[in-house]
Amino acid sequence: MASLSFDTQLEYRNSIHFLMRAVSALFLALLLVSCGGGSSSSGTLISASVNSLSFSGYEGVNSVPQSVTVNLPNMPGTLSASASAGWLKLNKVDSARYEVSVSGIGVMAGSYSANASFTYTTAEGVSSTASIPVTYTVGTGLFKPQDVNVTMNLTGTSAALAGGQTIYFTGNAQTVTWSANSSQSWLTLTSTSGVTPSQVTFAIDINKAALLANFEDHNATVTISAPGYTPVGFNVVLSKRLPEITAITPSPITAGQASGIQVSGKGFSQLGNPAAAINMQGLTATSATVINDQQVDMQLTANNPGNYLFNIPNALGIGTSTAQLKVQ
Repeated sequence: MASLSFDTQLEYRNSIHFLMRAVSALFLALLLVSCGGGSSSSGTLISASVNSLSFSGYEGVNSVPQSVTVNLPNMPGTLSASASAGWLKLNKVDSARYEVSVSGIGVMAGSYSANASFTYTTAEGVSSTASIPVTYTVGTGLFKPQDVNVTMNLTGTSAALAGGQTIYFTGNAQTVTWSANSSQSWLTLTSTSGVTPSQVTFAIDINKAALLANFEDHNATVTISAPGYTPVGFNVVLSKRLPEITAITPSPITAGQASGIQVSGKGFSQLGNPAAAINMQGLTATSATVINDQQVDMQLTANNPGNYLFNIPNALGIGTSTAQLKVQ
């Protein structure tokens, strides 16, 4: 048999090489069609050790990583990974294992979803991708303080109306610079900024609170803000309960005669000694009894005719409604 020329031998070898590559590619294609895996895959030459991942945490906090192993074929190739969201982090540990984590830095409170994708590319250029859905629930980083109730009453002082709440970071000792504001002018903030953990403090503006309706509850909201975090707030509820007089009956009464009168109003249950607590403009009650929160019965003798103003002073010096007793 005649020997083949050099060019013919070279052409023959190239044909064999091409045929082997074609067979190899066909084999890989058949694998991609026939193989299966636990995760969502584009061509299932590879699969991941988990079907999905779930994380929860707080704004500004990085999570504890979870491990994912990629099941690789027994053939040469390279493995790469990508994340579909910036908060999703993929760190390669070894040739087939990744640590998956999430970062709450710059992520506001809410629910998020993304995909972690792992792609294996063979030496022949055939690629297969396994994708894992990842969910992430983010809570507020700043802790929401409890609401505060303060009461204006007969004996309360301005110091008793002041208070504060500690602002701190949820879940760990991370420091955050915060600022605060009040929604109502009668609630003044005596500290308006700080670094967690620290207090926001408040006081009641007595002059402005004096203008508020008595025997009603008044609400102000303190809002705490920090760059990159969801604002939180708490309410300060001011219950204005200053004893007041609205009417005196009967009126008029006769001068120089002992008379019984009924004083009407609100907040009388705060009066330990009503004869001393009620200012009667020089008159003196021989007896005074609190019947209920809205009624005091008195016995007195007014020697001189005139109009006598009844009122109930309080420790804050805030004026309340008054009534007049006429003596003739």
